[in-house]
Amino acid sequence: MFFSRPGVASSRHPRLAEKPFQINTSLNYEVRSGDPYSRTVQVTGGTTITSFVMPVDPRGTYSLPKFKLMDLRIRKNVRLAAGRRVNLEASTYNLLNANTVASLQTRSGSTFGKPTGTSAILQPRSIEVSASFSF
Repeated sequence: MFFSRPGVASSRHPRLAEKPFQINTSLNYEVRSGDPYSRTVQVTGGTTITSFVMPVDPRGTYSLPKFKLMDLRIRKNVRLAAGRRVNLEASTYNLLNANTVASLQTRSGSTFGKPTGTSAILQPRSIEVSASFSF
C-alpha cells in the first residue's frame, strides 16, 4: 500500500497465472480511498471581484467513497502449422460492476453531495474480445 497524497491510500494487487492448456490469466484488483473534499459557497457582490468560491468547512471534512476495481484478462495462444499463430484474448474491465461516485457537487445548496453528471459515476462493466493471426 502506498500513499499518493496525505490521507489518500492506493493499493494494487496484480496476479498472473498460466492455467492448464496454456491459458494465461491476469487479475488486477485495485483499491483506492476516496478523494477528500470540503463544502464550498459562492460569494457575490464585490466591485473588483464580482464573485468567488470559498470553502466553508475545513479541507478534507468529507471524502468520496473507496474505489474497488477488478479487471480480468484471459489469453490463449494457438500455434498452427508453418509458424503461424492465432492469439485469442478476452478482457473484462470493472468485473464487479462497481458504480462508485467519482466526483460530486461540493457547492452548498440542494445539489450538495450529488454526482455531477453521468461521467461522475464509474463506467459499467465492459468486455473486450479480440483475435489476431500471425504468419
